[in-house]
Amino acid sequence: MDTKLGTRHLTKDMQDLVLCMVNDTVGTLAGGRYSNKDVVAAVILAFYDIEKRANWSAYDDYCRLWDVSDKIVQLLETKSPITSIEVSQDGRYIITTDGSTVRFWDANHFGLVKSHNMPFNVESASLEPKLSNNFIAGGEDMWIHMFDFHTGEEIGCNEGHHGPVHCVRFSPGGESYAWI
Repeated sequence: MDTKLGTRHLTKDMQDLVLCMVNDTVGTLAGGRYSNKDVVAAVILAFYDIEKRANWSAYDDYCRLWDVSDKIVQLLETKSPITSIEVSQDGRYIITTDGSTVRFWDANHFGLVKSHNMPFNVESASLEPKLSNNFIAGGEDMWIHMFDFHTGEEIGCNEGHHGPVHCVRFSPGGESYAWI
């Protein structure tokens, strides 16, 4: 991942340690041992807070928030394995999806701000970047839905995707969005 501070990689070595590489320096993140024998469903990396924190999730119902100085900052517990993580463009929210739920966490204090249950299993969600009034979500029902951030009410839907929607994201300006 190319960032303002250089290229960074988060990877797992043969000893099941989570490593963070900043430029030419490789560091092991404390608590990085992953003992769950299930397949890692999602390893999502997002740097934020002036690139001092990173998020990642494995197939075990937790989102791990790391301080790249080598310690876990917080565990965000969910009801199901996390399928997607996004840090909002303004850095205020961490958006996670698990099962049929989209959760919005405070990115500074890590408390749950909002949680919306969807009428389908969700693979991915993204918050509209300018006003943060809407979010999109996609998943197993093969449609891309737009919801009101505050109420969770569906306000739009794009039908016709030929298979599950695995990833949705707003453009940086918020005027459009894309999905795969």
